[in-house]
Amino acid sequence: MWDIKSVILYLVMASIGYFCISEERRSIQNGVRRRLKVSYAILFFVWLFLAVYRYVGYESGIIIGGNDAPTYIDYFQTCLAGKGNNIYFVRTEPLFQIMTKAVRTITSNYHVYFALIYGLIIFSYLRFIDEFDLLQSNKTPLFMLVFPFIQSFCAIRTHITIALILLAIVALKNRRNILMWGLLIASVFIQRASLIYAIFPIFYFYYKKNKMTMKKATAFIIIGCAVGYIGKKVIIGGSIGYLTGGVYANYASASSSAGYLFDYIKLIVEQVIIDGYMILSYKKVNGQLQEMEELEKEKLRMLQMMCYFDLMLIPICYILGIWRGASYFFLPRLLILGYIITDFSRKISKNSRKAYYMIVKVAMPIWLVLRLFTVYDVSGLMPYYLDFRL
Repeated sequence: MWDIKSVILYLVMASIGYFCISEERRSIQNGVRRRLKVSYAILFFVWLFLAVYRYVGYESGIIIGGNDAPTYIDYFQTCLAGKGNNIYFVRTEPLFQIMTKAVRTITSNYHVYFALIYGLIIFSYLRFIDEFDLLQSNKTPLFMLVFPFIQSFCAIRTHITIALILLAIVALKNRRNILMWGLLIASVFIQRASLIYAIFPIFYFYYKKNKMTMKKATAFIIIGCAVGYIGKKVIIGGSIGYLTGGVYANYASASSSAGYLFDYIKLIVEQVIIDGYMILSYKKVNGQLQEMEELEKEKLRMLQMMCYFDLMLIPICYILGIWRGASYFFLPRLLILGYIITDFSRKISKNSRKAYYMIVKVAMPIWLVLRLFTVYDVSGLMPYYLDFRL
């Protein structure tokens, strides 16, 4: 149910995240690099506390605290029994089972389990921002970083894999290829659906040496659609063991159902706008790349390729019924949006820029509320309560 108190809490969480990240990035922009990042620590522990100690259960017949969270807690508490009615005994990926059982051998307190998971997720956000935030870009879009974090209350495995993929891309940037491939392989063995985003480095290595063009992008999308349709048939048929059958067959079949297209479009609006802008402006962006310092150039170039890849996967995700695909590169898109906002400001007179940035700042809370409204019921995100019971 829609709950104003929960909305206010999520807006406060977003504000804390935005101010803490902005403070840290402002210090770096001014040439001050602190060994102890107090602002990051505040964000980390506030968000971690609210994620770990949220109430997960039922109210008025509906699940709150994340629709899938009760199933995860039940599996954690019973996983060492070897069998049970929980769906994760039979359908979940092996590395997720191993990870869960390893924690369960140490403690039966699911709050510890949640602390490890959400600690990893928050750490991946901050590590990725440290590596890819463009110093001169606008930080206001990072107000929206709380949205994928809140979604992780429900889609826990998806957001573990997103964290691993973000850290793998950081490793890619730092040329730590063994670590990168290890993280990517781990993501696939925690959730199979992450495979489509885990192959980003292959795309990166190819297009690093070959410039993107509209013809190439169009060809990639067409080929992707063809592969998606073939993959859908294979997945539904269950003919490739680990990657097919089961719940993934249900997801793939869902894309053919009535109303799925409209529901899917609601999830990808900002994805299409931001990624589409980068595709349409590739000549302009490539020109700006030539004028940037080497470090900033590498950041923007990789973010640019992430947007290309992200846009091209939209039809594949639709065909395969992977409706959480838009979540994978949500953070890279926020960083690119900051770059776009700064780029647009150059076209505005200096006298009008203050009003322009004020509009941007007002737009972010509105955007967050609208996004919450589209998912709160299906994700079980409201009402939010604290719960300190073991």
